[in-house]
Amino acid sequence: MDDELVFTGWISDLDNVVFFTSSDTMLSDMGKQSGTLLYWYDSPAEAGRHQVGGLVELNWRTKYLGSKINRMSGWYTGRVTKEIGHVEYLRITEEEFNTMRSSDFLP
Repeated sequence: MDDELVFTGWISDLDNVVFFTSSDTMLSDMGKQSGTLLYWYDSPAEAGRHQVGGLVELNWRTKYLGSKINRMSGWYTGRVTKEIGHVEYLRITEEEFNTMRSSDFLP
C-alpha cells in the first residue's frame, strides 16, 4: 500500500462537495513505462446520499521512460450498486478543465 497516493473526486457543478475519496491504493511494480493502479473509494459522510463506494483498476502505458502519465483507463465496480463500468482518467490543463466545465454539453 502507498499512503502517498490519495484520490479525491468532485461533481463538476458541486465543486464544494467531495464526491469520493480513496481509502487504500496499490501500485504494481511494473516499472515507469507501464503499470496498474488499484484504489478503493468511498463517499465521505457529507456526500453519503450518493451511495458510492467500490474499486477502480487503472492501467497506463507511456512511450518513453521520462514521459508523464497523462492517461489511465480501466474499470470500476461499485459495492453499493454493484455496477461495473469503464473509466478513463486524462491529465488536462486548468484551461482545458475550465473550458469543459463551462461547456453546454455537460449536465
